[in-house]
Order: sequence, then structure tokens, then C-alpha cells
Amino acid sequence: MPNESHLISEYMLGDDILVAPVVQDGAVSRDIYLPRGVWVAGDGQGQEYVGPVTLTNYAAPLNVVPYFFKKTTFEKLKLFSV
Repeated sequence: MPNESHLISEYMLGDDILVAPVVQDGAVSRDIYLPRGVWVAGDGQGQEYVGPVTLTNYAAPLNVVPYFFKKTTFEKLKLFSV
């Protein structure tokens, strides 16, 4: 079971996008829990993660809101960007 302290600030946007904003003053990284499934980072790099997994010290400077797509949704969105 993940540490619940960082789960409080994570939320789902619909069924396919997980958002994990930085809420601690001065923080430039955070821990992020990804539930079961394959997730793709929304940072444009396309890094995939297989959950359940906790990403420790995930880079998240003040101007970045970390978010992750379920892989199936990410692949559908790529079809529309052509």
C-alpha cells in the first residue's frame, strides 16, 4: 500500500488521466502513486510506467503539473495529432 500522504493531492481527471500537482511550498519534486495499469507521462517524453508503482522524487518544478495518461488513451490521442 502506498504512503497516503501524497495520495491526498493526486486525483483522476475522468477515468484515464491522473494528475499529481505539487502542493508543498518550495518543492521541486514529489512522490506519485500510479495504480494498476500502464501509464504514460504527459510531459511529452512518452515515458511508460507499469503500475501499481510509486515514482519517488518525480521532478515537478513549480511551472509543471505532473500528469499521466492510461496508455490506451495516450495511443488514441496520438491518432488525433497526426
